[in-house]
Amino acid sequence: MGVFGWVRELKREDLFKIETYGYLGDRAKVSGLADEVKEGMHFISKKKDPDGNGTGIVFNVRKGSHGEDYQKAIKTLRAIMALR
Repeated sequence: MGVFGWVRELKREDLFKIETYGYLGDRAKVSGLADEVKEGMHFISKKKDPDGNGTGIVFNVRKGSHGEDYQKAIKTLRAIMALR
C-alpha cells in the first residue's frame, strides 16, 4: 500500500493532525468520521486519484488523548489497513 497517512504535530495547539487519502476513507466507509475534508492539499492530485476527487480527510487528536478523537483516528486507520 505504501504511505497512506501523515501525522503532523501542532505544538502551539497541543494537537496532532492525522491525514489520509479521501478515497481510502471512502472505500473503508470511515470518511464520515473525519473532522475535516480537504481538497487539493498534498494528498493526491485529481488526475492521480482513482475517484477523481483529489480529496483528503483529516482527524484532529489532542496530545495525550485516549478519548473520542483518538478512537476515531485509530478506527479509521485500522479500517484502511484492513483494505490491504
